[in-house]
Amino acid sequence: MKYLYCLFVAVATTVSACSSKAEEPETVHESLPAWQEGYMDIHHIATGRGDAILAILPDGTTWLQDAGDCGPSWYSTGQGCPVLPNSSKSVGEWIADYVKHFTAGTPSAGELDYAWLTHFHGDHIGTADNALNGDKGYKLTGITMVGDRVKIHKLVDRAWPDYNIPTEELCKREFYLYGEYKKFTDWQTANNGMEMERFEVGAENQFKMVHNPGAWPDFSVRNLCGNGYVWTGTGTSTEKMYTDASKLDENMYSCGVVIQYGKFRYWNCGDIPGCNWPDYASQERTFETPVSKVCGPVTVMKLDHHGTFDTTSEECLGNLRPKAMIALSSHIRQPYKDQVARMMDENIYPGERELYVTTDCSRNELGDLFSYFKPAGHIVVRVYEGGTKWQMFVLDSKTADCDVIYKSDIKTL
Repeated sequence: MKYLYCLFVAVATTVSACSSKAEEPETVHESLPAWQEGYMDIHHIATGRGDAILAILPDGTTWLQDAGDCGPSWYSTGQGCPVLPNSSKSVGEWIADYVKHFTAGTPSAGELDYAWLTHFHGDHIGTADNALNGDKGYKLTGITMVGDRVKIHKLVDRAWPDYNIPTEELCKREFYLYGEYKKFTDWQTANNGMEMERFEVGAENQFKMVHNPGAWPDFSVRNLCGNGYVWTGTGTSTEKMYTDASKLDENMYSCGVVIQYGKFRYWNCGDIPGCNWPDYASQERTFETPVSKVCGPVTVMKLDHHGTFDTTSEECLGNLRPKAMIALSSHIRQPYKDQVARMMDENIYPGERELYVTTDCSRNELGDLFSYFKPAGHIVVRVYEGGTKWQMFVLDSKTADCDVIYKSDIKTL
């Protein structure tokens, strides 16, 4: 895709009658019906400060994908979002509370079978500048706060154990939390039984159900990309997506997966880029294209890099053809206008699609385009037993009650 198109998609002709504006829903004010065995729930937690996604698999396996806290710097400049539901607790504490609440009825109640960090930026793992002092020798923010409050059985990141991908210097260049994170992982593995693994691109068994996997043979997680490599589509083989590792930024090292349950498929590829960004050294940042091509169509897409202007390329959307797209927003320009217009463009792929966003921080920047989103809040994807029916819920993120404020119809695949 040409760079100019990536930056300057025309808004005027993109939206057809089929992809209509979201109607203002009636407030539901009810609790989310409890998870049941055979359901898969994917919660996109609205904290206002980064990515945090809780998946509860069909057998009750619990899996946290990122636990970000980008800190107060954006908010203090008027460009970031406030902490949700309020600032009485840190972001990591709110994530831990959410995990405990929504895993209560599972075999892993109050605990995480897996935590997975897509990459090492603060809005995905936490930042040291606003970290709190802990009593175990490491500071508390993002994933270290969550892991201090909730037992994590296995933590997967992109570079364990040596943190030298591609080199130690380059790995730590944007990994500002490294020192506190290493203290955290050392303490947790030595004293709390936490296991560590490196994310393996191409693998289909790294994130397995741990309670009753044999009951759900139509469930799988394929590791699509990571550390600049992409799965080839054959076995577990991979190929490189870059020529010069010294020019890669941390987003380009993002790890990504596709979760499949029956006919339902879900995409989370962290912050992989979809087109070039002049401010960065590498000008071969079109990682979305090969990753989306090998993945193929999905049902729900977690937007790459929060829908920032170097993502959600025409090629990516055409390959994935999502029926619902979710933006985890912590900034007044997440997602960007051109990306929203492209997401609604039926010239790229036909059919209805729904847009969801975790905060309303971008309302003023998006103007009329914001009306295409369902109400902002915690966004829950529920896949029913067998993976042929699914439904979307939005929960109130401005109180700790998490009442349902929107629910879609149940959809059949």
